[in-house]
Amino acid sequence: MPTASRLAALRLKCFLPLRLVDWIFEWLSQDLRRLRIPVVSNAAVREVEGSEFLESAEAEVQRAFRLLSEAAAHSSPLNVGGCIFLQTLLSRSARMRQTVYSALAQDRRPLDVAITEPIFVLGLPRTGSTLLHMLLALDPASSTLRFWQLYSPVPVVHPDGLRARFRRWGITQQLAAIEWLVPGWRALTDRFHEVQVDAQEEEAVLYPACGVGLLPLIAIGGRNTEYQAVHREDGPSKLALFRYLRRVLQLYSYAPSEGGHGAPSMRRRWILKAHYNSLWLSALRREFPSAKLVVTVRTPLDAVQSAISHSLALLSFVARAGHEEVMARQHALATYDYLVDVAHALVDVWKRGVERLVVVKYSELLADPVATVRRVYMELELPYDEALGVAVSEHVASRPQHRLGAPTKVALDALGLTEERVRTDFAEFCRVFDVCE
Repeated sequence: MPTASRLAALRLKCFLPLRLVDWIFEWLSQDLRRLRIPVVSNAAVREVEGSEFLESAEAEVQRAFRLLSEAAAHSSPLNVGGCIFLQTLLSRSARMRQTVYSALAQDRRPLDVAITEPIFVLGLPRTGSTLLHMLLALDPASSTLRFWQLYSPVPVVHPDGLRARFRRWGITQQLAAIEWLVPGWRALTDRFHEVQVDAQEEEAVLYPACGVGLLPLIAIGGRNTEYQAVHREDGPSKLALFRYLRRVLQLYSYAPSEGGHGAPSMRRRWILKAHYNSLWLSALRREFPSAKLVVTVRTPLDAVQSAISHSLALLSFVARAGHEEVMARQHALATYDYLVDVAHALVDVWKRGVERLVVVKYSELLADPVATVRRVYMELELPYDEALGVAVSEHVASRPQHRLGAPTKVALDALGLTEERVRTDFAEFCRVFDVCE
């Protein structure tokens, strides 16, 4: 397995256009590395949610952005390309949230739509949650949001219409621009988690709008910072986050039916998935009290190694020249802290005996996906149609594991971690979910 040094050397060879851009901006201005707090108007949020919400939850969102900005000024050596990418991510997401609220302020009818019994797929990353999310979404009675809808939620348009095709094309061009700056980056990261503009995606794409998410945490927030503590908090800022998610779901639930004509279609069993949600279940349940939970689990050593390798691949282009080794270790340890937090949160959920919760083992999901989906339906007391089993079989056959190539995994000891430490930190998780080696 390659060490962090070998990954850094690979990055130097592959990402030459971004290197050139970085050197130019390094010479021009240090100011470009400063992360600026997104500036948006709160008027639409106040009109939809009220002043009390604005003064509590919304204030915490602004606090998260402020702490991110402060952390960026004192933290890891990001290159200019990485700073521009992350600044764009946060600013664009915050503006899109403002646009969503503006749309709801103009037409309040979607606010009356109830989001009933959504299914949230939880778990550590790299435990089969993406696969299960895709399989559950094959049910015609269920709905998910596609990447292009999460990336640009409003205005809501019919997925087969011209405006939707134009929007998908625009997002595709943005991804192509990143690929030009960072050749090979998509191929590297898609081996872990393939991003397709028209495929269902996890709602975490929305979360940077509220200043949280794995990218801000491990690239900027870092370890032992006030931002890391705020990211962990299951408090007001997360209430704002899940309120935002509910508003987006209401907009899409109220959208015209599949045919694009007639009355709005409000029949939606939403299938949602984001491993972040495991940390913030109190806020999630306040916004979605009827939510049903499915937790995917896997041997921690495998999950940790794969998740850390994914985070390194995902952020492999943000380190300033000469600092790749330092950044690799910082990313790895920040990711590891996050994984331990998620594991502890899942154990706590299990101990509390939360109703409407199903546990799915990674090994069982891969061995027999049809039987696994059938069991999930049975335990969640949902009507199961054998046609779904056929759809599951066909989907799995058409998308075999590692069809884009096996992901490159980094040895944990090259990053300052040991297998013994992982076993110790995840001992209770192993015992509770019966995934011991």
